[in-house]
Amino acid sequence: MAPPARTAGAAVTALSVIAMLSYIILSNSRSRSKSSSRKATVKKSRSGLVAAIGNTPLIRINSLSDATGCEILGKAEFLNPGGSVKDRVAVKIIEEALESGALAPGGVVTEGSAGSTAISLATVAPAYGCRCHVVIPDDAAIEKEKKSSIKCFLIDPPGSGLFNKVTRGVMYTREEAEGRRLKNPFDTITEGIGINRLTENFKLAALDGAFRGSDMEAVEMSRYLLKSDGLFLGSSSAMNCVGAVKVAQKLGPGHTIVTILCDSGMRHLSKFYDAQYLSQHGLTPSASGLEFLGLGSDINPVPKVVAVDDILRLSSQPENVED
Repeated sequence: MAPPARTAGAAVTALSVIAMLSYIILSNSRSRSKSSSRKATVKKSRSGLVAAIGNTPLIRINSLSDATGCEILGKAEFLNPGGSVKDRVAVKIIEEALESGALAPGGVVTEGSAGSTAISLATVAPAYGCRCHVVIPDDAAIEKEKKSSIKCFLIDPPGSGLFNKVTRGVMYTREEAEGRRLKNPFDTITEGIGINRLTENFKLAALDGAFRGSDMEAVEMSRYLLKSDGLFLGSSSAMNCVGAVKVAQKLGPGHTIVTILCDSGMRHLSKFYDAQYLSQHGLTPSASGLEFLGLGSDINPVPKVVAVDDILRLSSQPENVED
């Protein structure tokens, strides 16, 4: 028989262990309860402006579809309240931060960006009762289910290393060494796409190939779509459409191709849509159709543009009336 002192000590130890386990279980339960409560609160707050984010239309780009024989569709993300696809990103970032407790209601969201992500966060944050601080740099001017019938391609502008990563498995070639890029980091006027580092979401992307797209092709495409389809697109959206046509040329007629129309041209007026800026960089558009992509100028030619001043001047001239 064990001495009374040892029996009492064992009992105290057992009670201590039970108390500790009870505390841990209770703490986890409270933590889960708080987390569930936060998630419920966040989901409940999806109203007003936030409820309008997403569910953007998938529109047929008639001119490109007719020219290629493929159904080329564009997801019109520029119709989100914040004007770009980054509204979806902003909602996800803020909701996950609120759910995890990393961001408290009324807290501050800080973003280092000069692009659409910052605009979207500044748009969305107040809807969740938060404030937003944007830090602008000095140089400022989803996972798909893999099916054999679905292909995914990258369109990459000059100055980005992702094309080589997809096609060759390396970020740079000898002609595109990192040292050269550091000396001349701004090789493209196309904003919002192209990067020289691998991000986590890119590592998850299941890509079937990649294409190069030039600034000239993006500029020509933006003017072509504006005049042919009434689509006023930003530089990255125009580049995506260049990529869509190149995919159509690779796959042949009869396929359905979907691309993202990230934002409109309203945020690109000072560079991408500025005639003087483009002229200085040798990027003045001159195509009358899609010949810049090898489809021939006779396919969906862009109609001649007549200035409003010319119309008014001609209409004010007296007609020659014969006696």
